[in-house]
Amino acid sequence: MGTLGFKTTLYSRSYNIPRVLVHAMDVPLYLSEMAPTKVRGAVNQLFQLTTCLGILIANFINYATDKIHPWGWRLSLGLATVPAAIMFIGGLFLPETPNSLVEQGRLQEAREVLEKVRGTTKVDAEFSDLKDASDAARAIKHPFRNLLQRKNRPQLVIADLGIPAFQQLTGMNSILFYAPSYFRA
Repeated sequence: MGTLGFKTTLYSRSYNIPRVLVHAMDVPLYLSEMAPTKVRGAVNQLFQLTTCLGILIANFINYATDKIHPWGWRLSLGLATVPAAIMFIGGLFLPETPNSLVEQGRLQEAREVLEKVRGTTKVDAEFSDLKDASDAARAIKHPFRNLLQRKNRPQLVIADLGIPAFQQLTGMNSILFYAPSYFRA
């Protein structure tokens, strides 16, 4: 485990991994709800690209600070707080999504946010779609129980086993995990 020790490594991983998983799930959802329909896919791909670029930059920083003994790892962790602080402060100013506001029954506020985000007052069709989708979602009885029905099992197998298997088989995880070792070689 290196110089930090097993307990420190275990603590830091158990602390950071859930935060990264929440970030990987919540941000694309927020972006999908806020982006206009015609650019939604591009916006989510841009998120994926910036995530990968962030990993690349972090690896370069780790490579550079690894040569500073004995406190280089502290500098590396300290530099990680800069983008984290920027994202945290920026997140405080983000509006709720119009979809979320419609689900809460705050229709006027949802319309105002939608108009502000789109930059126009001509949002009648999109706002109507949001209300219709919300009404349709409320009409479904036991939505989570429905997911486990036999007709949905192929999709569940693909989501639960296929996607993680594909990620493992492409070797992406090994490249991300062993990148510092590659830089040393």
